[in-house]
Amino acid sequence: MRLRFFFDPGSSVCFWTADHEAHQLFGDYPVETAKLSLPEALAARGDALIARFDGSVDWEDPAGASPWTREDHLRFAIEARAYLADVAAYRPEISFEDCLRASAAT
Repeated sequence: MRLRFFFDPGSSVCFWTADHEAHQLFGDYPVETAKLSLPEALAARGDALIARFDGSVDWEDPAGASPWTREDHLRFAIEARAYLADVAAYRPEISFEDCLRASAAT
């Protein structure tokens, strides 16, 4: 079973089904953090990252420049990948595909 890992502003998720088996288990393409049955602290970390990523968009001009600096994007990418590593360690039966952009800055 495979899940993709990336952030989409406003989606409220960072995991997405990547194969038939994952789709059968989790239902839709987007997978809410709660569906992964993670420990409370780990789930809260993911939810906080999702909410934080929403701040990378200027919602008054979503197609415009991000209010985040390159350093903000890089710091976020490091923290997001650390989170993914912890989720993958907790759920080793799932193959996670890191689909974050190289710097998460574009």
